[in-house]
Amino acid sequence: MSYNNTNRHHSPTARAGLAPAQMVDSRLRWLILLLILALLLPAPSAAQAETPTGPTAPSANAVISLAVSPSDPAQVLAGTINTPELSSIFRSADGGATWTPAGTGLRADISIADIAYDPVNPTIVLAADGGFGYLFRSADGGSTWQEVPAFKSLIGASSAVGELYSAVVNGAATFYAGTRFDGVLTSTDGGQSWQSLALGLTGDATRVRSFQLFNGVMYAGTHDGVYALDSATQTWIKSAAFPAATIAYSMVEQGGSLFVGTIGSGLLSSTDGESWTQVVGFPADISIWDLVSAGTGLVAATDSGVRSGSGEQWLPAAVDGVPNNNAIWTLAAAANGTVYAGSSLDWVLRTDDRGFSFSSIATIAPLTAASIPPTPTAVPTVAPIAEATPEQPLVIDVPGTPADATVVVEEPVVQPTLAPAVDTPVPPTDTPAAVENTPEPTMAPTEAPASTDSGSGEVFQLPAIVVGAGVLLLLVIIVAGFAVLRGPRKN
Repeated sequence: MSYNNTNRHHSPTARAGLAPAQMVDSRLRWLILLLILALLLPAPSAAQAETPTGPTAPSANAVISLAVSPSDPAQVLAGTINTPELSSIFRSADGGATWTPAGTGLRADISIADIAYDPVNPTIVLAADGGFGYLFRSADGGSTWQEVPAFKSLIGASSAVGELYSAVVNGAATFYAGTRFDGVLTSTDGGQSWQSLALGLTGDATRVRSFQLFNGVMYAGTHDGVYALDSATQTWIKSAAFPAATIAYSMVEQGGSLFVGTIGSGLLSSTDGESWTQVVGFPADISIWDLVSAGTGLVAATDSGVRSGSGEQWLPAAVDGVPNNNAIWTLAAAANGTVYAGSSLDWVLRTDDRGFSFSSIATIAPLTAASIPPTPTAVPTVAPIAEATPEQPLVIDVPGTPADATVVVEEPVVQPTLAPAVDTPVPPTDTPAAVENTPEPTMAPTEAPASTDSGSGEVFQLPAIVVGAGVLLLLVIIVAGFAVLRGPRKN
């Protein structure tokens, strides 16, 4: 009798006052409720389950200017546009593997259109603002900056700086600044004082985009073609044979020839600065934002990725081993052939094989004194570039061109909010902004470069019904097992 009382006290059926059939009905109700909840669970994506690896970009802003120290290929400075975050200059001491913001002295509402080292003293660096026309100078390699107030007084209220160039001319380290509407300014004292050098530049030629010292003569690329500086008269002389109505956006010397990258007209070359030839093998309808020399070849930053080569062979470069056609805005080359590239979606890339393949910020290996490669002799082995498949290609005004010039750009961008309507940034861009009927656009990435897919694959997501079915099956097994183990027992 005592045993039976004890057993009734511990029996779930007796405690609940339910018959075995009623207890099963109760369990079924709980099972149905759990199944309904399982079907309401969201389906996790593969991206949610992944753990990010490698460094990430220090800013969501596009990199529109780069400079490498002439004394150390691992010392790099990167300047950004002013949206969606505040602009800044970032410094890397290990070849682009890690980055830190530059020190004090810079304004927060500017776009760093270009950066240039002194060719003789690498502790002196200049940085130009492409929106308001400010100029900044560093005497400690880019750690801290000071504004050069005298510079802005030499240009108009709606002008700015789009290009900085430095070279040793007549034995003196000389800086050249290409402006939006005021031609050329030059400095021979490390950027502390400036003089106008605009004689001969009128109309669209006052909008200067590039410089190159070639055969002892300084050349300037403008919105009205190519001009050469007559050193005797300090006057710019137009190259009459250069194609009319062609913007000479980038220039570089290589192997006894002067190469000019254009907006929408491909690549041209000259051996004398007067007669010009379309470079065979390079797409004639492409826009070239920057050009650098790397060893025995060239690297071109274009609106459809990086291309490298020489002569008639030009290949699109892969990034992290896969084709990449994201727009590249700027390039910087070290003396040993290492090249850095700045973009919207991939931030800063690096190549150690003359531009045939690049590493992204997530895979760049630190560049130290022991690991700095010599001038390479690599043979290009790259995958064919993929066709661009933007969700909605944009037909927009070409950076700094007349209002009727348009191209298709593959990265969606947003309108700037920081620069005034009469004084907007100059850098390579893809969103128009009205400035006295001659737009000078600004652009900004719509996604952080470190987190944006660059063509290597799509984010995979399981269908909700598959995940729900899996959860449902798991719950059925658990509840069925529970029912078997806790079912009514015979006394």
